[in-house]
Amino acid sequence: MGPAFIFTHQQIKVLKEKSENFQFEIEKLDQAYFKTENDLNKLIESQKLNGSNTSIEILEAHKMMLQDPEWKDQTLDLIKQGFTASFSLQESSRFFKSMLENLNDEYLKARADDIVDLTQRVLGYLIAGTKTQNKLLEPSILIAQDLLPTEFLSIDRNMILGIILENSSNSSHTAILAKTFEIPCIVGAKEVTQSVRNQDFILMDALKAQIQVNPDDTKKLQALKDLELQKIENKNLEIYIQKPSISLDQIEFEVASNLSCLDDLKIAQAKGTEGCGLFRSEFLLLDRQSMPLEHEQHEIYKTLLQNLKPHKVIIRLFDIGGDKQLPFLNLPKEENPFLGLRGLRLCLKNLDLMKPQLRALLRASQFGSLGIMAPMVTTREEVIQFRELLKICEEELLNEKLISTRPIYEVGIMVEVPAIAFILKDLIPLLDFISVGTNDLIQYLCATDRMNSEVAHLHDAYHPAVLRFLKLIAHETANSKVWMGLCGELAGQSDYVPLLMALGFKELSVSPGSLLKTRARICQTSVKASRALLEQALKAQSSIELKDLLGHIPKVGALQS
Repeated sequence: MGPAFIFTHQQIKVLKEKSENFQFEIEKLDQAYFKTENDLNKLIESQKLNGSNTSIEILEAHKMMLQDPEWKDQTLDLIKQGFTASFSLQESSRFFKSMLENLNDEYLKARADDIVDLTQRVLGYLIAGTKTQNKLLEPSILIAQDLLPTEFLSIDRNMILGIILENSSNSSHTAILAKTFEIPCIVGAKEVTQSVRNQDFILMDALKAQIQVNPDDTKKLQALKDLELQKIENKNLEIYIQKPSISLDQIEFEVASNLSCLDDLKIAQAKGTEGCGLFRSEFLLLDRQSMPLEHEQHEIYKTLLQNLKPHKVIIRLFDIGGDKQLPFLNLPKEENPFLGLRGLRLCLKNLDLMKPQLRALLRASQFGSLGIMAPMVTTREEVIQFRELLKICEEELLNEKLISTRPIYEVGIMVEVPAIAFILKDLIPLLDFISVGTNDLIQYLCATDRMNSEVAHLHDAYHPAVLRFLKLIAHETANSKVWMGLCGELAGQSDYVPLLMALGFKELSVSPGSLLKTRARICQTSVKASRALLEQALKAQSSIELKDLLGHIPKVGALQS
């Protein structure tokens, strides 16, 4: 809740002009590039003081983009044709921005914003102009058509109550940064800058993506009550930061975190995480022009393991493909990328991608408790190859004296391809654990593209088939040495947690923001009672019926420990 602040971009007008001195224009461009790089370096230093690794990684990616030879060469070609440096830069930027926007990959599409960001900065030095003042003088809800990453990082975050953007996406760097700093953010709010004025009073609910402009006193009062209730519930949950995840009938569980970067780690530790159930290692690759070296990866994995010791850290192998493409891999275009060359399939075909990661993981294993998890597994043969490669990497590291003893670690797979459930008994001798990735599992089980708004309602965790499928997985692993975890969004659904407890999932891995609610639910639940609930739930014939049954479970925030 708070006043609106309409963020306006610096408007730089570029005319189509000729220049007879192309050498002078090139020198101007070089100077503008040099000053822009200095700006980025200063921003990087300021983020180091804040301890924000995500911000630093994004700014480093901006520097790499600024140094892209193809972009600069195209600008120089236009200068040599007789145009000014400013017009040449604007035209080459339009070309590369358009190229990115026409890609099918949502993440790479969002990089078009980064081209705009850098272009505006360089043009600012090429053309003398008055900068628009965007200083927040009071805590406000920042509203803009777009908000570029460097613009976001230049604003005092303590003054930002929330962010509402017209054109951005959840894949944009600004949305990623907002999530990292726990700032409520709504994207895709069409025409909001036209319907809202500075100082309008805004109510925003980022969870429901709802915005109210200048609500009446009754709505304001209700919102204040809702906010106060939310604060009380969150305060009540803080008692679970130091509590172990033990049910009312004294059965132990683990509530771990899904992490994408080291910034997430800090948030998770503050919430009392019991390890990491899923580290999305592919986020180390995004925005890079080449593979990170083995020692770079090793340092990141080592930091994770050291910080979460003695808890377990499960690192998923690069899950590339589907909606996460890497330009430097030159992967072929696929008609159905979610069903194509991705996950472990891709890693086994690209050993230059897989082996440095396995070596880095094995070297880091001595610093804590490590689990190595393969995504998108379909066959027993894939798991055998995966394990054989681990042994090859072990021998190499021992021979090179990079490790002195055989590393200790656990090997597991993500269960997200439905076929795996029917061959789990064949895989158990090869595994130490499995972790069910419900986000993709539900997509494949219900034949539903979760990115498609037309059928998104069919991507339903409460579909009776999902619960029955989880029951099948639990049955196949019962009485074996393999332990079960679950790392999809379903683990953060408080009403569903008792069913997962009854099924035998010993580890639930959730986003850091869901840690305390999930732990509270476990601590307030009896496994014996949950088993009776499960028997009823398995008879549900529809999503509505299952939701109705689970809806009678008391809300976590309303209960006391």
